[in-house]
Amino acid sequence: LGDVYKRQDIQRAVVVAARLQHPGVVPIECAFIDNGSVYVQSRFYTGGNLRQWAIGKSAEARLLAASRIASAVAFLHDNQILHRDLKPENIVMDGNDDCAPPALCDFDLSLDISQTQQTTKERGTMLYMPLDGTPPSEKGDVYSLGVTLFDLLVCE
Repeated sequence: LGDVYKRQDIQRAVVVAARLQHPGVVPIECAFIDNGSVYVQSRFYTGGNLRQWAIGKSAEARLLAASRIASAVAFLHDNQILHRDLKPENIVMDGNDDCAPPALCDFDLSLDISQTQQTTKERGTMLYMPLDGTPPSEKGDVYSLGVTLFDLLVCE
């Protein structure tokens, strides 16, 4: 059951990412199964994840990244997708410079908003999840975005 569940998560991630064409979303180049393992290929982001990139960056660079990340999340919601695991490690940076564009990745917990009636269980990373345990919603993503941006803008 565990392998089937993981494959379903990966399949969902590939399907969601493939339908979302936006500079703030990591594009999936291909996916395949080899000897029971699933591989997903996307391009390499040289700036690492948001937490790694942010070290030593100016307030202006962090604010620019925050604005772009919020725009990418709004794009997801406009396209009826909940990410459900927004956090600095699921945002990659396309370079190390101050103007490097961020992109959302790791869509294995994502849901189409129409599917939220089928599940009441919130999933994701505890530190970034709403404390009230509400079912998956845009509000949950916005809460996670807020914690992520707080982390980016205030924490070093």
